[in-house]
Amino acid sequence: MRRGQLSLDLLFAVTLIAITMLNIIYTANEQITYTQTLDVTARLKIFSIDLRDSIVKAYSVGDGYSLRKQMPFSLNTGDSIIVTLNSTLNVLQINATVNNIQYYIVQNITVPIYTDSRIILNSTTTSFWIDVNRRGDIIYVTFRT
Repeated sequence: MRRGQLSLDLLFAVTLIAITMLNIIYTANEQITYTQTLDVTARLKIFSIDLRDSIVKAYSVGDGYSLRKQMPFSLNTGDSIIVTLNSTLNVLQINATVNNIQYYIVQNITVPIYTDSRIILNSTTTSFWIDVNRRGDIIYVTFRT
């Protein structure tokens, strides 16, 4: 085997190793991004279930009851979570933008929602109140910061 042949074989082996390492790094980075997205999705889903249950609990206690809720995780600057009670569909809607990714979660509410209510949570506004009020014979739930 000549000297030039050995250099060419070594160069080819180094190139294959470099391509393999780049593929491993790319795959690992892709998996990290997927895991972070899954983590935020799971946290928002748990938050929506907790809110749904808290709304039903507050409604069942009745007029004058207030319940303070805290965001389960912190948001960066530019991130936001919009929590909406939709009386037309009788649902709780959560629209979130976290790390420039949009999330949308809907939870059916088993008690009647008579009034639309909406709050926006961000890096500075991290908690809000669930209030129960009465207007005549109608008990309704609203949000306030």
